Amino acid sequence: MGYAARNDAEEVLNPDVGIHWAWMAALAAGGLVASTSSAAVGIGGGLLVMPLLSLWLPPQEVVAYTTPMFLASTMVNFWRYRRQIDKRTVLYLTPGVLVGIVAGAHFLRAESPATIRWIMGAIAIVFAGQEVYRLISHRPVRRLPVWTALPMTLVAGVASALTNIGGTIVSLAMLGLNLSPSVFVGTLNAVMMGMSLLKLGLFAGNGLLGWQGVLWALPSIPAIILGSWAGQQLNHRFSPLIFRWVMVTIIGASAVLLVGGV
Repeated sequence: MGYAARNDAEEVLNPDVGIHWAWMAALAAGGLVASTSSAAVGIGGGLLVMPLLSLWLPPQEVVAYTTPMFLASTMVNFWRYRRQIDKRTVLYLTPGVLVGIVAGAHFLRAESPATIRWIMGAIAIVFAGQEVYRLISHRPVRRLPVWTALPMTLVAGVASALTNIGGTIVSLAMLGLNLSPSVFVGTLNAVMMGMSLLKLGLFAGNGLLGWQGVLWALPSIPAIILGSWAGQQLNHRFSPLIFRWVMVTIIGASAVLLVGGV
């Protein structure tokens, strides 16, 4: 299943990989893409960035070193959408996500990121197919049953810690809430900011991320600010229907990359 399948669990993290500038450039480019996508449609940042970086960089290092970048991206978008956040939804989703992250971080060294990517990609493909059917058939999106929140957010937390793609699963729990595009984006970024903060602490505590990895992420901040501004401009131009089509397209395309083992 591509590079990520080659001895993922056996790769040794090395903070002095000798490609500092390559890491900085990769994180800056990833920050631009992730921030634009997150600000425009609320999702897609991790799903677009993680598979591409993992083509030529060790997946475990990618997860650890992109965490500060994703934190900066969600903080910028959180500030931009701070008046458009559904606090009740944040409280509704956060507990399960945090428990899942703690569990996922514990197994990050032992588990195969390629396997988790494949599972998450398959789930995303199923979701995208269902959404396309709903959009074509013009059937309204129904609110998900309350009982689905806990398992979905637990899975999202584990996926986030293992692959930095948990935002897609969180969005699944939000799709039935009938939030406006801007409130959807603001609320999702609020949840994801909390996820990134917890991961940053956990990765620093277990040795996956050191000060050097944080420094490498600094050049991505200007790109993140630019991407957040561009994404917000795109968000304001979307009708609800176009918003859903763009969201489904991003999830579907990214899921194909994941299942394909990139």
